[in-house]
Amino acid sequence: MISSPWIRKPDFRTIQDIDYNDYWKHRGWKLNPYLKSRENVMLDMIPSGARVADIGCGNSLLPIKLKEKGCTVSVADISTIVLDQYRELGIS
Repeated sequence: MISSPWIRKPDFRTIQDIDYNDYWKHRGWKLNPYLKSRENVMLDMIPSGARVADIGCGNSLLPIKLKEKGCTVSVADISTIVLDQYRELGIS
């Protein structure tokens, strides 16, 4: 097996089920005000007018920036709270 500091090695015996609707209710869903470094890279790589699916979007600003760039954007997330918030922002 290749060892690298960049590879995550979760202990699956200790992972608990997480209810992401409860997570967002407790945390409060608020759109991130900035893009992360990796999101800036993706925004630059994706051409205007592209069709994009953001899977596991959470509260990322990337779908909004892609829509502003002229892309057709769809989001998917395990939380209906997240999906409802993006729907209010005009992204299905």
